[in-house]
Amino acid sequence: MQSQLFENVSKQDCAFVASWADNGDQTFTFEVQAAFDGGDGDDGDRYLALGFSEDSAMGEDTVVTTSLAGTFDPPSQLYWNVAASLYTVAVTGPPQESNGVDFLDGAQEDSYYYVSFVRDSSISFTNPEDGTATVDNDLGSGSYYLLVATGPLDEAGLPDQHDGRDTTEQPVDFTALPA
Repeated sequence: MQSQLFENVSKQDCAFVASWADNGDQTFTFEVQAAFDGGDGDDGDRYLALGFSEDSAMGEDTVVTTSLAGTFDPPSQLYWNVAASLYTVAVTGPPQESNGVDFLDGAQEDSYYYVSFVRDSSISFTNPEDGTATVDNDLGSGSYYLLVATGPLDEAGLPDQHDGRDTTEQPVDFTALPA
C-alpha cells in the first residue's frame, strides 16, 4: 500500500494523504490532508473526519472529526458514526482529559484541509445508540480501514452529511508498524 500511496502522491492522483506514527506510549499521531469541493457554502465552515472501520463502509465506527471554524472546542473530537447519525462519545475507563483525542495543528487553504492529532490506541465507550453496550476500538489489536470524509457544518456548527469521502483499499494493521 505504501508504494501505491507514494505513487499516487507523486502523480497528484489521490483524494487524501494520511500518515501516522506509533508514539510508543499507547498513542498514535495522525496527519491527514484532503482535498474538498467547496460547493456553494462558505469554505471556512467545513470539517475533516478520519474514521477507523473494520469494514470499508462507514457505520458503527469511531471517527475523529476536526473543524477549524471555531465551533468545536477542542477542534478535534471523537464521534461514533452509525448509518445516518453521528454521536459524540465520552471515553470510559481510566480518566481521560482529552477524551482519547488531542488536537495538534490544522490549516485550511483553498480547497485543502490539513489536520494533525494524537489518538489513544485503545478507546472504549458506551454505545450511544443503546446506552448499554461497550464499544472497544483498539488500533493495537486489529486492522482498520481508514475512511476520510469532508463536509460542511450545519447551522448549529455540527458535522453535516459529507460531500466527499474516500477509503484505503486495504485495512491498516497498526501492530505491523515500527514503534
